[in-house]
Amino acid sequence: MSKENSDLCGSTLEESMSQGKLKFSEKEEQTENRDLGQTRSTFAEQRDEIAEGLGSMARILRNSAQQLQHDQKLTSGYINSVVGKIEHVSDYLREKDMRQFIADIECFARRRPGLFLAGAFALGFFSIKLLKSAR
Repeated sequence: MSKENSDLCGSTLEESMSQGKLKFSEKEEQTENRDLGQTRSTFAEQRDEIAEGLGSMARILRNSAQQLQHDQKLTSGYINSVVGKIEHVSDYLREKDMRQFIADIECFARRRPGLFLAGAFALGFFSIKLLKSAR
């Protein structure tokens, strides 16, 4: 084999390997984009369900507060306060996308790390309880 042929084969092999790496990178990127799209879609669906559930809960509580307004004004006031907070959370969930939601959680974790860790622990604890009770 002449030197020209070996150089030609070597460069062809390098080009083939380079093209193979490029195709692999493109496929990997397409897979990541598809997975990220599915994650965002799932997040949006679950976010909307939770927001709708909170909105329904707020409407039910507001109706209860209106019925109690004549007899128990103090209790009605507390319920209206809770309803306002529930509606605020519901509106927050409807307005935010996944990136904004994660950014807000990260910001909160930096500002209040103790409270964040306590909340994460409580969420984990209740998730375990829920999973065990579902068995």
